Amino acid sequence: MTPTDPDDLDRASVETLVRMRVLDTEALQAEDLGDLELVDVRILDAVIVQCTAGSLSLPGASIVDSTLARLTAGTVSTPSASLRGSRIEDPRWGAWTGADVDVTDVEIVGGKIDLVSLRRSRLTRMTLRDVVVGELDLAESTVTDVTVVGGRIGSLDTTDARVASLDVSRTELREVARIEALRGCVMSPGQIADLAASLAAHLGIRVAD
Repeated sequence: MTPTDPDDLDRASVETLVRMRVLDTEALQAEDLGDLELVDVRILDAVIVQCTAGSLSLPGASIVDSTLARLTAGTVSTPSASLRGSRIEDPRWGAWTGADVDVTDVEIVGGKIDLVSLRRSRLTRMTLRDVVVGELDLAESTVTDVTVVGGRIGSLDTTDARVASLDVSRTELREVARIEALRGCVMSPGQIADLAASLAAHLGIRVAD
């Protein structure tokens, strides 16, 4: 079970995390991380809560059965990282970027992320619930059982993605980067109606006055 209460875990420090590159059944709470890069860090059955960062870079990270709650950051970068069985609560991020990321059984609840760019990644059984996302870029990714409920997506880009199932029917979707890249998406009748003009243009249909 993913831990959510930092009081149930031993307290960790930024200094220990930087030195050991592992957070295992520990809590990192109310810390200023500054601009921090941790290569191949392991975050296992842990909680990171109410921390702030300018740039948080986690290349090759392994984040398993953990909770990131109320983390405020300018950018969070996770290239070639693996996130499994974890939960992100009320993030306030300028951007979450990273190519070649494995995301499995991850839930993001609440918060606001201006840009989510996970190109050439693998997303499986991922849920975004009541999250405001400015731009969701999943180009060239493999997307399976990803669901967005509530919240808002400003722009969606699935260019050259392999989408088995991406359900955006229960969120507010304002713009689609490429209408022809929506194969595999689940959308509501209202969303389809909103895209009618773009769909007509893509198919070469002239709409009479």
